[in-house]
Amino acid sequence: MKNIGLCFYGEAREWKVGADTVKVFKSLPSTEFNTDVFIHTWDNLSRRINHGQIHQLIRKLQKKQQGDIEDALKRICLKEQNLKHVELIDYYKPKKIKIDSKNIINENLEAHNAMELALEIKYSNVPGFCQFYSTYRSFNLLNEYCIENDKKYDIIFIIRTDCNLSPIDINKKNINFYINYLKRHEESWAPGIVLLDRVVYVRKYGTAFFHATLISNTCGFTEVYKNFNKSDLFMGKRLQEKQERGNTHIEWRKYIEQYTDINRVYGINTTMKQAYLTPKYKQYDNENVII
Repeated sequence: MKNIGLCFYGEAREWKVGADTVKVFKSLPSTEFNTDVFIHTWDNLSRRINHGQIHQLIRKLQKKQQGDIEDALKRICLKEQNLKHVELIDYYKPKKIKIDSKNIINENLEAHNAMELALEIKYSNVPGFCQFYSTYRSFNLLNEYCIENDKKYDIIFIIRTDCNLSPIDINKKNINFYINYLKRHEESWAPGIVLLDRVVYVRKYGTAFFHATLISNTCGFTEVYKNFNKSDLFMGKRLQEKQERGNTHIEWRKYIEQYTDINRVYGINTTMKQAYLTPKYKQYDNENVII
């Protein structure tokens, strides 16, 4: 029996899309494959707001000095609060789920003297620390389950809840190919290999890792996140390096380079000619907000 771990992360904006992806994996032959689901998500749904908008909004609120700024941001920036995600849990049937308030990231921000950027991080898409934290926690949930149940996963997908993977892609042949590929490269390129959506060269900033889908195994992801708490990337602190404040794809590449010993990172559809996977995601437009 080959074990597949699906680790969903981030705000659950279009979670029913991910529920269809779970069904696709569950439709694999049950005599050969077992699929378990793990979820880390947040207890709110925010509007899609970029860093420039939230920065201007905070400055306006500070000038007005009317009440608590964070309370005002909650009213303006959040669509829903205090979510329990009951319907999501019923659809996904996760082995483990953690629903956090974004205040949980304060400990990490304090450790790296980044609390002055906390509101920007919590209420906009950039800096991207909330998303990065959520990928880390979703894998941790799987890891905890492995320890509690003496279990190992042959392949792990860390994906957004709005990720759609087609039944054409998720089949016995393709999954076996990826499992064997990861195992072979774990042995030859220890401590492992990570596959992701795309690896793209950006002329101004260098190589970017498009990371909405991450694929590896326990060995690979353990290496990826072993120094999670040591990194101040994704927090918007490195203002002198403009791309690091606003481009999480660049930050992912720098994180892998600076904080892990991962030897190989490949884009799924640029390298895997034998077994294409084509993750598709909901595209969101930024929303205009007013005080």
